[in-house]
Amino acid sequence: MLFDELVARIGAERYRAACHAAWSTGAGTGRCSAVRSWPGDLQMVPHEFSDAWWHGDASLAERLEMGLRLYREMPCYASTIELKSFYEQFGADERRALWQAFRAVLDCDDDRLADPLWVDFFEDRGTVEEAWRETTRRDVDPWERRLVRVLDVAGPVPWRLKEELFAALVREPRFHHAIFRAIAGSAFDLYGDLDPPAAARWLGRLDLPPQTPDLAALRVRLGAG
Repeated sequence: MLFDELVARIGAERYRAACHAAWSTGAGTGRCSAVRSWPGDLQMVPHEFSDAWWHGDASLAERLEMGLRLYREMPCYASTIELKSFYEQFGADERRALWQAFRAVLDCDDDRLADPLWVDFFEDRGTVEEAWRETTRRDVDPWERRLVRVLDVAGPVPWRLKEELFAALVREPRFHHAIFRAIAGSAFDLYGDLDPPAAARWLGRLDLPPQTPDLAALRVRLGAG
């Protein structure tokens, strides 16, 4: 089933309105307690789109292409759900294409596009190691902005994986705040993975302004003074 056919099924005007809503609310997704609902029934559009190609006869490569295009045009968490659902069926080529596309999104300079790409793969024990390895690659340029964004949502990632990256970055003060955000996410996220004594030691190595938001609460949580 062609992408344009799915758009026609939803309605071109409704699809464009949903794209606008996604771009209007994408920045800060996952880092803000405010409710960012879309007007009317637009919130259902990405679900309707993915439901249609789920039940179609497209190949896995075509489904991946459509899913990535949907995300680029309508960047929101709901646009990534079906990609995660098909992940176990993807072969090496599809997975390579997916991670290349995700790295490009995380590298971009537009938070509205990058910020919604933040859950599911890290919260699933079956995908987190591959997701972490692929999104934190430093042999693929550019990588600095991408790593900062990934660390900000790294709470559910196994502590040992995060600690390996901390060790590689801690010598550079420009990454200290990102490391702090990863430790804070590990401590306070619902599914955060944390080694409190090790986290306290890492926190003690970071050069942070005293008034850094969440710093005092994190010190209390870790018993770090």
